[in-house]
Amino acid sequence: MAENNEKEIVVRGPSKPATPPEKKAEKDAERALEEERFGVLQISQKVGFYFKRQEGSHIILRRDDPFTQIVVPDHKELDRGTLRAIIRQTALSVDEFMKLL
Repeated sequence: MAENNEKEIVVRGPSKPATPPEKKAEKDAERALEEERFGVLQISQKVGFYFKRQEGSHIILRRDDPFTQIVVPDHKELDRGTLRAIIRQTALSVDEFMKLL
């Protein structure tokens, strides 16, 4: 008996096209907005911040005029001091922040 040494050829369909960076940033921003528990990201958007990037569990938001960049941890709960620091960096008072909730 002769052995068949031919290898099976596998043909795969076209691969999924790469997601453009703008689309990926939009998806990341939407996901981050959905997951944020305290509304920090929504309020930041109301006062002119936009999603810049995410590194690990930290979301970086930016405002161009006046230029400010804040880092929001993507955690279920934020420490009181962390939340106050974020509010201070957005140039809002705690009362203004609470009204925007």
